[in-house]
Amino acid sequence: MAETGARDAIEHLRLIMAPCKIATVGAYVALSLFTDFETFETFKPGPQREKELAGMLDQPVAWGGALKPLRLEGEREHLLRKGES
Repeated sequence: MAETGARDAIEHLRLIMAPCKIATVGAYVALSLFTDFETFETFKPGPQREKELAGMLDQPVAWGGALKPLRLEGEREHLLRKGES
């Protein structure tokens, strides 16, 4: 039940972020305090979670690479404006 609620909240947040032109990650990983953490403190995902996490984390890395030219362009424009004042 909690996983479904979390998934719905994530989907709702994606819908809110889209009009703001904020890149979102499509994949998500449902983690458990009981199975993915030692003594509820140390993050120790099982082998199946490692693959899911790698797939999820590949997405923001890809977004970062795709948006890098825009960041560089924005930085150049900022430096040019700063030099004019």
